[in-house]
Parts: sequence; structure tokens; C-alpha cells
Amino acid sequence: MIGRGGGGVVFRAADRRFPDGVALKFTLTGAVGQHKAAREAAIMQKVRHPHVCELLEYRCFESAGIFGLALELMNAGTLTERLAQHGGKLAQAEVVGVVFEMLLALKHVHGQEIVHRDVKPSNILRHIRAGPDGVEVVVHKLANFGIAVAASNAAGSPSAIMMTSTVGLQAQVEHRST
Repeated sequence: MIGRGGGGVVFRAADRRFPDGVALKFTLTGAVGQHKAAREAAIMQKVRHPHVCELLEYRCFESAGIFGLALELMNAGTLTERLAQHGGKLAQAEVVGVVFEMLLALKHVHGQEIVHRDVKPSNILRHIRAGPDGVEVVVHKLANFGIAVAASNAAGSPSAIMMTSTVGLQAQVEHRST
């Protein structure tokens, strides 16, 4: 198991199609779990972006009561873990990079009329890969769309909700970096 939250559990799994493996997120069982997993899969299909964790496949095994999402496997943990490793503080350049990538992700998500509603360090995943010059490159991706909704279904005006969400993320990261 690589993660657990209110919406389910996440396991690392092997898949011949993806040499690095995949993350399998299993949601609650029953009708509620099926609805949540299907909604999250539909939203993730809609918001594909380089800074949003990619949905690879959605599976519903109704007879077993299992509903799962196969997601790209991120190899470097969460922003929460990174902050813990560094006493809650990161270098300014790293903070600027994270904020920039998340603002790009949120701009795209909001442009698709989706409100994430759960942007926090534990839902920002990290992936390290080798760059063209052999230097490590860290990419941050927004994950966990389990409680995301269409902007039209959220309380308040879509633009006000989206602006509050984006500014809130920026303020949270700025506060933690000082």
C-alpha cells in the first residue's frame, strides 16, 4: 500500500503496458463507491494535463463490489512527505516551481469548469526523472479528484470558487516557505 485517504486506498501494481508500474486506487464498495469512482474517472478524463496525475484506466467489478482507478505511478511521494523531510521548509526556488506547476494545473482544471476542492500538499504528487542532460527533473502533479465537482454544482459562483481555490493554494505554499 502506498497511500490511504477518506476515499479509498492506493497500491503499487505491475502492468506490462507501463514499465514503471501503476498506482491502483480502490474506492469504497457498494453504490456510493461505484458512483464516486465513476465520477472521479470522468473528471480525470476531462482534465488531462501535464501537471495532473493521469488516469490510465477505470475498472468496475460490480460482482465483487470493487471499483478502481489505474493511475500513473509517481515515484517521489507527496509534497507533504517532502516538507516533512525538510522540517516544513523548502528552498524558495523549489516553492516557486511547485506553485507555478500547480497554478498551471488549476488554470487548466478550472478552464474545464471543474473545482478540485481538496488542494493540499498530500494531493500534490512528485515524480523524478532524468532530464535531457542527465540532471534530475522533478515534476509535480495534482492528484485525488475524489471530491471534485463541476463548477455548476459547487456552492457560490464558479469564478469566485476557482479564484479562492487558486489564491488559497498560493497563500498556503507562501506561508509554509517563509
